[in-house]
Amino acid sequence: MNTEAERWLRQAERDLESAESNYQTQTWYVCAFLAQQAAEKALKAVLAERTGGPPPRLHSIQKLGDLTGLTQQLPPEALRLDDYYISARYPDAVTGLPYESLGERDALTALDAARKTVAIARGELGGNA
Repeated sequence: MNTEAERWLRQAERDLESAESNYQTQTWYVCAFLAQQAAEKALKAVLAERTGGPPPRLHSIQKLGDLTGLTQQLPPEALRLDDYYISARYPDAVTGLPYESLGERDALTALDAARKTVAIARGELGGNA
């Protein structure tokens, strides 16, 4: 695995660990956001490995899945992670506030999707890191 891909995958794994920690402390909105970040960075690791350079500056799991050709392998819930990129952070993106709007079910669904997406990316990268 090239250095750029390894850096993206290591950060994806760290974001996933942080999402897990926030789930444990019941900080659902942060868990959901970090789950999105983990999935995004894992897919960017795949792109970095394939291109040998930095991945594109975009945040959509759908678009990254399309660029990697992995969309069909991703769990359907992974495509919902895009919703959390904004809604978990900005009060004007949801009714109420992000920390009030996202609950345990949202966090658990996001976390499960991120776990699966990171695992798929690891597999594409040879399972090492």
